[in-house]
Amino acid sequence: MADEPEPKRVKLNDHHVDGQATVPPADTAEKEEDEGDEDGVPAEEEEEAETPLACFTKETDVGIEQYLSSSHKGFFAILKQRYSDFQVHERKPDGSVIHLTNCSVPCELLADKGTVSLETVFSAEEVEKLTELSEAGEEGSGSVHIEAGENKDHRTKQHMAIRQHFPSLDSKTSVESVGGAKKTIISVTKGARGRGPQQRSHWPRDRPDYCWFVMYKENRDTLEAINLLSSLIRIKSSMFQYAGTKDKRAITTQAVTVFRVPAERLVSLNRASKNVQVGNFEYVKEPLRLGSLAGNHFTVVLRKVRCDDDDVIGVAMASLRDTGFINYYGMQRFGTSTIPTHHVGRCLLHCDWQGAVDLILKPRPGEPEPLDKARRHYAETRDPASTLAMLPRRRCVEGKLLWGLKERSGTNDLQGAFNFIPRNTRLMYVHSYQSYVWNKMASWRIAHLGLTPVPGDLVWTRGDSRHKEVDNKVGEEYIKLLQQDGLSIEMLRHRVKDYALPGDYRSLVLKPENVQWRSFDYDDIMQPLILSDLDTLEAKPAPVSLPGGQYRALSVEFSLPPSSYATMAIREVLRMDTSSHHQAQLDTSSSRPISRVGSAI
Repeated sequence: MADEPEPKRVKLNDHHVDGQATVPPADTAEKEEDEGDEDGVPAEEEEEAETPLACFTKETDVGIEQYLSSSHKGFFAILKQRYSDFQVHERKPDGSVIHLTNCSVPCELLADKGTVSLETVFSAEEVEKLTELSEAGEEGSGSVHIEAGENKDHRTKQHMAIRQHFPSLDSKTSVESVGGAKKTIISVTKGARGRGPQQRSHWPRDRPDYCWFVMYKENRDTLEAINLLSSLIRIKSSMFQYAGTKDKRAITTQAVTVFRVPAERLVSLNRASKNVQVGNFEYVKEPLRLGSLAGNHFTVVLRKVRCDDDDVIGVAMASLRDTGFINYYGMQRFGTSTIPTHHVGRCLLHCDWQGAVDLILKPRPGEPEPLDKARRHYAETRDPASTLAMLPRRRCVEGKLLWGLKERSGTNDLQGAFNFIPRNTRLMYVHSYQSYVWNKMASWRIAHLGLTPVPGDLVWTRGDSRHKEVDNKVGEEYIKLLQQDGLSIEMLRHRVKDYALPGDYRSLVLKPENVQWRSFDYDDIMQPLILSDLDTLEAKPAPVSLPGGQYRALSVEFSLPPSSYATMAIREVLRMDTSSHHQAQLDTSSSRPISRVGSAI
């Protein structure tokens, strides 16, 4: 198909105009976030104690209330029973899907053709010890001593191999007395951070400034993976650029760029980490920017499918393909604890710094005992210093905030204390509130005005890019909803620039591209039902359906633009609450075998 002109947005008058209705205003930071990113999710990421489901945020609490299609009733299935059931691949601007297909550095990209193989200069036992030291957490976490011998050329190659394959390690040669005899020893320690490769090596003049690569990760969020990579090669994490953050509880593949770091240093991560891998290196002139790619391709497994009518699955999937779904902000946007992030955002928009602090540090049910104890201690003592000392992990949001409160102690500068939280996380709170408002208005629009464009709507057509203010009843409802929270449109233009929300437009309805689905029968609930990129690299066989298997699963694929939520597309198919806590409850309550559904489609 030939490229079509960019659609335009025009205001409807009393005459009917075909197009896709949109609802203003949406989150201007939407390009910063893709499906399921859990940026800034507080310390309750750790294993939680059992908590009543009613304590957690439901879809209706954040404005997710309507469905698009009336052609089907949905069916029972479990979403994300295993993190490997949810796979995300970024798409390049041309629409092609990004995959990790090679974890080595092509010879033509090597600046130093004299790369030394570890196996030629170290024994297998020595390589294992160096690998363990490289994977250790912090500087000063141990050392490895290797007897080097008297051959200087051989020692030089050993030092080169350590620099090339373990950039987080430092090595030096010394002469020590061992059993009365003097021996030449190579001592290897964890290096100090901050001496990045761009400071230690010459960058070739004819090489573009940025190394582009594919990052594959399992069960880690994007920032965690970037921090791991930056610590291994000893540069600041801000040196890396990417188009959007990805879900933690998933297998994701995305493009990353980094300024003047050679590929042969990046590839060392593959030896140091099992669930983060990098590859497909090339050098480019420009860095990636937020939202600069075409979106994501999703492969999702729905397990323990239960359906009385064999045709329901086909009708539901065809409806998603042909009609689409309501483009809600998904539940991930609102956090995973019993205190949703948009409540904190509402406090920030009111400049209620004390309220925001109290919500973040407030005790909540279901948390691990050390964190719960720290929260209760702060609630009783209001002492940030002693509470900080009790935290099991200090790099979480709560730790950053407590540190700020400690540093600003006696000044009553709560806004300054709040600024100790990373900026992207602080923005998450106000963007979450804006997403809540958009969801509520999208639901109101569908419920009261349907899908047919009405006067005052903004619709997509071809050729024009003019912006129009909405002047139908949706605009009035926006004002009413804000007033219920003591806010106004003017207050969203916050006096603190970081929290200002000018707004933008967001499509009310999306139709996924490249929609496919097929079913599996299986017995083993731990059996992977789709291959990851790493599985493919390791030449693992593709999963096959087990005739007469005890359970049925549905594998679903589709592509979405940036800042769209695959869970909201799945919600339209299943007609079930997609919140993680609701799905977890389904997992524990649905162990019985399930009824048969129709053949694979």
